[in-house]
Amino acid sequence: MILGPLDTVAGDGVELTNAFFADFVTIDFSATSIRITAATDQPFGYFEVLRFGDTQGTISSIASVTVDPATNYAGFNASRLTVTADAIDVNLTALSGRRGQQILLNIAFAAP
Repeated sequence: MILGPLDTVAGDGVELTNAFFADFVTIDFSATSIRITAATDQPFGYFEVLRFGDTQGTISSIASVTVDPATNYAGFNASRLTVTADAIDVNLTALSGRRGQQILLNIAFAAP
């Protein structure tokens, strides 16, 4: 299943509530992080990738993305990230995340 793109701007509060297939995740953006929280137990899917990108070309290039130690999503680690200068792919395929578990990504950007 492919959904999107959804244009979203970081601001106060959670930007995407119960998003994507089966109202599965809640996503909160800040200027330097992305927090993905399972709103329900992860449904089974053959290809579950969340892609975050700069569709408008308005942010600096992504320099690095690290998995914050606060991440407690079952089976998730840095090997499930694919990062380019303008996109972050988070691969959740075949994981068994449970409601309330989260992934916290810290993002550093190149100087403008």
